[in-house]
Amino acid sequence: MKMKDRFKKYTLWMLCMAISLLICNTAVIQAASDQTTASEETLTDDEQEDTIPEEQPEPETKKTTYNAVMRAGKEGTFHMNNPSGKVTWSVGNKKLLQVIKKSNKECKVKALKDGNTYIKASDKNNTYTYKVTIRTGDAYVKAWCKQWVKDYIPDDLNDKQKLIAASSYITIYGPFAYGSSSSTADVLTEGLGTCVSGGNLLVAMCEAMGFEARLRFAANDNMKRYPSGVILASQHYNVEVKINNKKYYIDGTPGVGFVYLSTAKKPIYYQIFDMVVPL
Repeated sequence: MKMKDRFKKYTLWMLCMAISLLICNTAVIQAASDQTTASEETLTDDEQEDTIPEEQPEPETKKTTYNAVMRAGKEGTFHMNNPSGKVTWSVGNKKLLQVIKKSNKECKVKALKDGNTYIKASDKNNTYTYKVTIRTGDAYVKAWCKQWVKDYIPDDLNDKQKLIAASSYITIYGPFAYGSSSSTADVLTEGLGTCVSGGNLLVAMCEAMGFEARLRFAANDNMKRYPSGVILASQHYNVEVKINNKKYYIDGTPGVGFVYLSTAKKPIYYQIFDMVVPL
């Protein structure tokens, strides 16, 4: 009886141990299963972050506006510098501007009649808009001079510096050369002029800056008023400008290569091409 009792007790103990081990293993397996599931879910989130990039904002198109003045009946070329991809050209009013030829870098147009319009060039990164003023005759010259002042005369220049800037644009730095032309407008569109036609353009530029100016015969002046050799012929003309009731003299001969500023008695500034000459 004692052996049976011991066997029963031993068997019962073994059964309890087996049940305990089974319960523990089940708990461990469940815990491991839960951890694996969590890891798999985290991995899935990571994979989604890797495969779905953040949405990047599209680059903004850079917009630039210019102003241009054209003479009715004449042609002009507008440019697109360093285009990014294909360039699209468009004209605001085709009754005013006619497209003659266009490419990715430039567009050649003809101004048909007076008016205001625009020409636009666009690529994937940039949009250039040229506001175009079209005029004829004296109105064209005045419009051109007004725009030239905006483009080339900063507010911090004094009056004498403004006169030198205007004269040097015609005689040195601008797109002009000495040659025959029949009008002031021709000097602008053809790029050629004499002391008379170029001088008349200089008068218009000075008037656009707010000065009183006139073209005058200079060949009979006292030559002490000028640097040596600047009165080019016996029929030479230059421009007289008044500043605070004082007279100054400048030259408007296209492409001549020098600029001077003189009073009624002596020169006060002289420049040959890029070299300022001491007086």
